Amino acid sequence: MMSDQNQKIRILFVGEIISSHAQSWMRLLDREPQSFDIQCFTVPRAPYPKNSPFKNIFDKFRKIDSPKIPALVHSKMLEFIIMTYKPHIIHTFAAFPTVAFYMPVFKKYRHRFKWVSQVRGGSDVYINRFDPVKNDILRDLFKECDVLIADNEINYNIASELGIDPSKKWHYGIAPGTGGVDLLEFSAALSPSKSQKRVIWPKAYEGFESKGLPVLEAIKIAWPKIKGTQFIFTAGNAELNGHLRFLPKEISDHIDVRDRIARPEMLKLMQQSRVVMAPSLLEGIPNTLYESMAAQCVPIYSPLETYQDKFIDNKNILYARNLFPQEIAEALVTALNDDVLADKIAAENISYIDKIANRKNIADNLVTLYKNLGRVQKNANN
Repeated sequence: MMSDQNQKIRILFVGEIISSHAQSWMRLLDREPQSFDIQCFTVPRAPYPKNSPFKNIFDKFRKIDSPKIPALVHSKMLEFIIMTYKPHIIHTFAAFPTVAFYMPVFKKYRHRFKWVSQVRGGSDVYINRFDPVKNDILRDLFKECDVLIADNEINYNIASELGIDPSKKWHYGIAPGTGGVDLLEFSAALSPSKSQKRVIWPKAYEGFESKGLPVLEAIKIAWPKIKGTQFIFTAGNAELNGHLRFLPKEISDHIDVRDRIARPEMLKLMQQSRVVMAPSLLEGIPNTLYESMAAQCVPIYSPLETYQDKFIDNKNILYARNLFPQEIAEALVTALNDDVLADKIAAENISYIDKIANRKNIADNLVTLYKNLGRVQKNANN
């Protein structure tokens, strides 16, 4: 290892590194490159993102494409990296699949590093705790990790129910999976009354977390009162795209369907739009909700247990249940036609988002956390 690296705190990030959320989280450490050496280890079947500013640990040790190697070999490679790179901290993104897959490795070398576990949304802990096998994995995780970071209070409560030591919950509290919002990134945003009549649906797919057909039906119901509105659907899957063929041509001509897009492009689109909608059945606190608020869009989301108490209907958000097209349609009509309410929501959210998801505050607290953990592990290694 290089001599300057020996002075740094070595952090190994493990998980779906291709995720824009993971990339954004790791960038929280950009302000102190002299303090941290960052390496990444991606889970199987999650290709390493092209042009990432972060190092792929495999490039350091072996020239192989990690997702393509067999799963058992992948675990052995993680063992090899822990022994060779000797991270002071391992930060895992998500319990499933990351922790579930690598738990035996983490347990085997547990004394060699401090473990920060970041759990996400509703699909990671909130729903998986009902599966007996996954419940046992969660219990193991909460027992073994040194620090737990969650994006909603419900996940912290579940961790308590499953026996976590309260001191392991990150003292900062909940944190968005992206690491928060920097309002300077949204300086080009316009108030809703001055923005284009455009609606972004960032999760335009059918899945167990959300249903797309009720949203399409809602657009049909609302159309006579919102004619001419442009829609952008992203991350659509084949099932939902097939349903688009049955929309009236007058509506489908106003829908731009795109694949998953890079986060910077999404943030730019939000600043050029009036509404972001993402009705769902299962979520943590959606990162797109934070971002839509910062972009001065009117957010249309579902009243879910994981965040309903943090955002007030008609003050921060317009609520509409995912399986009720009439509710979604009414929210669309209000968001697109009521300039006074839309501007009021946008103004309220700018100050509110700075309080609850300020990226600089989160980064400052995270740097302190990593430094403290790294210092303890360094002392233990001596």
